[in-house]
Amino acid sequence: MSFFTPSLKQVNVVCLLFLVVSISDAQQATHFKTLEEKILATCPVCIQNPDEFKQLESYDFHKAHVYYYTDDIDTSFDLVSKLIAQQRYTDPQFNLVLYTLKGKIFRDKKLYNAALKHFNIAIDIDSSNRDQYLATLYSSIAEIYIIQEAFPEAVDILENWKSLLSNPAHDANAHTNFHNLGLCYMFLKAYDKAEENLFIAYELNSKAKDTLEMAKSYLDIANLYYTQYKDDLAYTYFIKGLDYAKRANDLDVLSNANLNLAVVHENKKDFDKALEYRKAYESVKDSIWNRDKIFQLAENEKEIAIAVKEEMLEAEILKKQLYATLTGFF
Repeated sequence: MSFFTPSLKQVNVVCLLFLVVSISDAQQATHFKTLEEKILATCPVCIQNPDEFKQLESYDFHKAHVYYYTDDIDTSFDLVSKLIAQQRYTDPQFNLVLYTLKGKIFRDKKLYNAALKHFNIAIDIDSSNRDQYLATLYSSIAEIYIIQEAFPEAVDILENWKSLLSNPAHDANAHTNFHNLGLCYMFLKAYDKAEENLFIAYELNSKAKDTLEMAKSYLDIANLYYTQYKDDLAYTYFIKGLDYAKRANDLDVLSNANLNLAVVHENKKDFDKALEYRKAYESVKDSIWNRDKIFQLAENEKEIAIAVKEEMLEAEILKKQLYATLTGFF
């Protein structure tokens, strides 16, 4: 039996990229919540009647964010771009929301440099306020730098984030930012700083009793030690990471944990154990494939159902139009 054994660097890259994807989702939810709060405090329609938040009426500013949150981001983009070009608002809070919203749309479309440009403009607008919203913008920028693998830039922005707040551990993005900062330092081979920040993230996840994030913390700490050839210490954390991955029942993290342990045992020439973890990894990968296939089938069925409903609606409209036309002859 022969194995494909990725290099140590490849194992770390797999782990990092996997975590960034899942972290991104978690950050996204937090960022949206903060932006919603800023919108609710700024939008004239929302201030006058919060119950009308989802109604497509009145101000273009209101429509712009409503379209965004109802997943019509192209229409939202057109409105936001028009408002920015017209320079209609003198209140900086309006422009802060507009530039952030446009940055998020670019981020959603994976146009990262354009997103960075607009987030930085938003930061310039809000630079006089050392508040949670500015900290959230830093988090968004750091996330993009990590996706681009621009680790020195990500470190700079996350260190700025830390200095911005009196107690960064209390920030809504704290566990994500400390974890990402630790990963960046690990890739820059600043291992002491990597360890410091990864353990802060670990402690925050432990206090929150977040099983899934604990699994990720253990696996990344393990990789940090393994990179430094501290194999015995690394192995302890790999095992803990696998244990928490099983508890969390997250297939992607579980797959990652088994792959890491398979590689560790392959490098030790312990091929029986390596085969055991490799089989576990393949089994989980099969489960992931089945899950994704089922999800895709469900999405296809949903699209078909919507298409059928639209056809029925169009047929009903044509029927009524024909009836109205025929009625006009009598």
